[in-house]
Amino acid sequence: AYSLSISFVSTILFFILVGNESKIFTKKLLYILSFIIFAYTMSMLIPIFYDFTFNTPNTFYLYGQQSFIAEEFNFLGHTNQRVTGIARMIVILFCILLFYGSDFIKNNKIIASKSIYTSIILLSLSFLTFSMWGLQSRGAFISYGVVLLMFLTFDNLNWRLKIFTIIVICILPIFLFEKVSDAKFLKRIEKKQTTEDIRPKNRVAGLVIDNTQDVTTGRVAIWKRSIEKFEKKKILGYGESGDRRSLKRNKEGISYKEKHLWDSNASNAFIYSLLSGGVVGTLFFLMFAILLGVYILKLIFIKKIFTKYSFEYRASVAIISLLLVRTLYENGFSQFGIDFLMVLVA
Repeated sequence: AYSLSISFVSTILFFILVGNESKIFTKKLLYILSFIIFAYTMSMLIPIFYDFTFNTPNTFYLYGQQSFIAEEFNFLGHTNQRVTGIARMIVILFCILLFYGSDFIKNNKIIASKSIYTSIILLSLSFLTFSMWGLQSRGAFISYGVVLLMFLTFDNLNWRLKIFTIIVICILPIFLFEKVSDAKFLKRIEKKQTTEDIRPKNRVAGLVIDNTQDVTTGRVAIWKRSIEKFEKKKILGYGESGDRRSLKRNKEGISYKEKHLWDSNASNAFIYSLLSGGVVGTLFFLMFAILLGVYILKLIFIKKIFTKYSFEYRASVAIISLLLVRTLYENGFSQFGIDFLMVLVA
């Protein structure tokens, strides 16, 4: 149920973000909602982390647990979401909380209240980073990097506080996760009394097969096949979900080491547009993406949104930016309705 919970919490916070722009929520109500969301999130996270730490000796990252295996059935008989989708929602949640926390620290003058809520926010952000590292979604960490880069570069929080925040919410959770994994591995070695086991390395740097590093997890091979298919229908493409139509192939008989090279997901919004709408459709998408990029730059450098506006606006710009960057390695808002909806609302 963790994947559904993350989606639920992210959606609630997203609507709070939109609603607060219209001053629907008072500060007191926002604080109460933040505490409820924190308590709810922790109630879902703690059992998963406990199970990961003590009950799954052969699992070193969260993507290997039953709660996150896409083919497994969990809450109400539904299959789990893919880790990429869960991680994306975690990044959205992380982004909103990060800029909300920045605003809270700057605007709240009551020391006692400030300390309590700041601790809650920092702890929540740390847990989210812990989760992201465990899920090992490289796409999510690119989005995560976009959010942190915008926070460090443009947010007007004091630099000392920025550095402290990065250490607490980024470096320490990742360090802690790796230490937990190392401890689990050593315990397994001691139990088996052998040193032949190899601890799985993190997958953030890419997929490793037969000691060969594939940084793009097969994307380059898929893009090459996509261009070949595009050459056959240049003007209007293959229609909706053109990548699925043109790249689909029976994988029976293909080695598991090469199956990811024959996926039918274009994993790039521009290539997806070429396959689905040809040159005509891609021109419209390209125009939309360029206008969106120019709009973001205008908000940052002309409107000075990160120095003059509240967290709702800053988080919205960061969300649009990460979703725009996401189109380089996923189909993004060229296909996924939830991405497009978030771009429109933000």
